[in-house]
Amino acid sequence: MNQNKVTPGAIVLLASGAVVFLASFLHWFSGSGRTANAWSKGSRFLTTLPVILSIVIIVLVVLATFSEAKLPTAFGGLSMMQLVLVLSAWAALMMLCFLVGQAGVTVRGFTAGVNKSIGFWLALLGTIGMVFGAVLSLLQPAAPAPPYPPFPQ
Repeated sequence: MNQNKVTPGAIVLLASGAVVFLASFLHWFSGSGRTANAWSKGSRFLTTLPVILSIVIIVLVVLATFSEAKLPTAFGGLSMMQLVLVLSAWAALMMLCFLVGQAGVTVRGFTAGVNKSIGFWLALLGTIGMVFGAVLSLLQPAAPAPPYPPFPQ
């Protein structure tokens, strides 16, 4: 492990990704005596996608920070940290859409509302934290180049 690679942005990304992953097992929605988390049967993959994106981000950051693996420098024209920013922004945007969206079921004119629970709020904060960590990583100056060896005399 190269200690020079451990940056504040990487720490924020890993901590925020872990919060999103752990929050996915808590209650996200509640209503009418029922609760659901990100992995519940009726979620139709939408609530699991921010969690899966968080796991992908965690894997990318761990590989880039703690391993000696040779990762590609670009993915489709984006640097790895730009890709992490895009993925984290996508996850945060999905969570914001869940926040402003009107979730509920209408049966015979009666609408049973759905309330957001603690897992949802933690996952929302975690995805926002991942965006912050990706921006922090992008704004960090590059590591200085090693000094040149002295000229032979």
